[in-house]
Amino acid sequence: MQLSINAQKTIQNFSSVMTDSSKVISELIQNSRRAGATRIDINFDMDSNTLQIQDNGTGVSKFENLITLSDSGWSDATRSIENPFGMGFFSTLFAAKQVVIESSGKSLIIDTATALNFEDIGQPTDSASCPNEGTRITLIDFNKDGSDYSIQDKVSDLALFSSVDIYFNGELQENKLALHLLEKEYETIETPYGTLVCKHKFSNKIAIVCQELRVGKHKSFSNYLFLNNSVQLRMPDRDAIINAEMFEKEVDKWLDAYWANKLEELRNDLQDDIAFVEKHFRAIIRYSKTLLNDIDYLPSVAFSSTPVLSCRDMISDSPYEVLKREEVADKIIYSDYDMWNKGILAHHFFHFSNALMLNTQLDPNHWIYESIILDDECNNDDFEVSTESGNLLDYSLQYSEFGVALVYDSDITIKHIPSGKVVNIDNSNSFALWDHCLESDISIRCGEDELTPTLVIGKTAHVESELLLQLSRYQSEFDEDLDAELHTDTRALSQQVNAFIKDDPLQVLSDMIGQLPPVLQTKLAGQTLTAKIENGKLSFA
Repeated sequence: MQLSINAQKTIQNFSSVMTDSSKVISELIQNSRRAGATRIDINFDMDSNTLQIQDNGTGVSKFENLITLSDSGWSDATRSIENPFGMGFFSTLFAAKQVVIESSGKSLIIDTATALNFEDIGQPTDSASCPNEGTRITLIDFNKDGSDYSIQDKVSDLALFSSVDIYFNGELQENKLALHLLEKEYETIETPYGTLVCKHKFSNKIAIVCQELRVGKHKSFSNYLFLNNSVQLRMPDRDAIINAEMFEKEVDKWLDAYWANKLEELRNDLQDDIAFVEKHFRAIIRYSKTLLNDIDYLPSVAFSSTPVLSCRDMISDSPYEVLKREEVADKIIYSDYDMWNKGILAHHFFHFSNALMLNTQLDPNHWIYESIILDDECNNDDFEVSTESGNLLDYSLQYSEFGVALVYDSDITIKHIPSGKVVNIDNSNSFALWDHCLESDISIRCGEDELTPTLVIGKTAHVESELLLQLSRYQSEFDEDLDAELHTDTRALSQQVNAFIKDDPLQVLSDMIGQLPPVLQTKLAGQTLTAKIENGKLSFA
C-alpha cells in the first residue's frame, strides 16, 4: 500500500490560503527579483479591476515552468543563493478570472477555472505587443480580497525591504529598510541565522525578514534580522517560521550571549569602570549582572527615593546620588518591596529616613545585599513604634470608617528591629498606621474591609493636610452618599485637633461651644462655670 494524494483537490484547497492579494503580489515580486530584475512596475486600474506587473528581468524561456508547482525552473545559481520556494506564479490562478503572460515574444492567456480543473489551457502564441525585455503579467478581474488595506498600501509595505526599485502606478515606492541601505547606516552582526541590522544596541527585539519580505509583525524599536537559507518558512503562504516559538527562543539565547561578550569587550576597552557602568548599566542588568559584583560602584539609576504614601500616583524620583561600596554603612537601603501586600510601617520608616530604594534586581552575590533591608524584613512585626510622652488624643471617626485618629505632641520613633536602625518623625507630620495596606490607597474602602487604620497627626501639623485631603477626595469620588457625613467628620476632627494643640483653655472651650446650636449658646451666655473631671468625664459646676 502506498501513500496517494488527490492532486486536484489539494490544489483547489490552496485557494483559501492564496486569496490574500498581498501574498499574490508578493509572489510575483519574488519571481521578478529572482529573474534579475532591477525595476518592477505594478499598475492597478480600479475601474477595470485589472492588476499588471512588469519587470526587466531575464524573461520566461519555458512557460510550462510557471504553472508547475514545486518545480519552478530556477537556475542552479539562483538556487544556491537563496533556495527559492513558494507558490510563485501559481498563486495568480487563485486571484483572478484570467491571467495573461507576455515574455520572450510570446503570450499565453490562461482561464484560471480551466487551469484549476486540470484541463488544457493551450499554448503560448507569438505576440508583437510583448515587452522588449522581462515579463508582463496581467490579472483580469483581480480579487482584491475585500480588505480595507488598499492595493497601494500593500505594495508600499512589500517594497520597504526590497533591493529592487518598485513603482506603483508610476510612483517609486520607498525601500528605506532594504538591507543594502541599512548596512550603510547601522552596525551589522552576522549570526547563525542571518544578518542582524543593529539599529538599537543591546536590544533583543527583532523584526524578521526573509528574502526581502517581512515575516510576522513589526515591533517597536526593533532590530532587523535578514534570514539566511538555514531557516525554513511555512508553506505555501510563507508568513510564519516553522517552529517559530522555538526559533525565537534560540535567537534570544544567542543574542544574550553575544551582548554579554560585547559588554566584556567594552569594559576592557574603556578601562574605566565608573564610566562603563554609567553608560551601560541597563544593558549590564539585562545581559551580564555578574559584571557588577567586582565593581565597587552603583549609579543613581539603580536607586529611587521613597515618596510620601498617597492615594494618588506616587512618583519616585532618582535621588541623583552615586553610591560607592564604602558608603553603604552610612545609608538605609532597601530592596523594592511589595508594600501593598505588607505593613505600612516600612513605607513610613523609609520615607522619613530618606532611605534609598534599590529598584534593580542585581546578582544574588552582589555586595549590596550584605547590608540592605530585604523584602522579607518589611512586615509590620519588623518595626516598633514608640513616643516619648505618650500624650495622645484618641478620636474615633464616626462616619468615614477610617478608624481612630491620634494626635501626638512629641516625636514618634519607628525602629527597624532586625537592623536596629531608627527614624524620628517630628510632630509636624501626619501619616497613617494599619496592619495591611489597602492596595495603593491610604484611605479606607468603606464596607469592603474590616481593618481599622489609624490616622496619626502631629501636634503642629496642619489638620487640612495631604492625609485628610486624600481621605476627603477618596470618599467623595467613590462614596458620594457619604459626602455630608464625611464633611462632618473632618470638621469635628479639626476642632478636636485644634483644641488639643492650643494652650489657651478659654479659646479651646469657646471653639467647642461655638459649634453648639445658637439656642444652646444663648442658654450658656452670662453663666459662670467651673470645669472639673470626674470619673474620666468633664463636667461643669
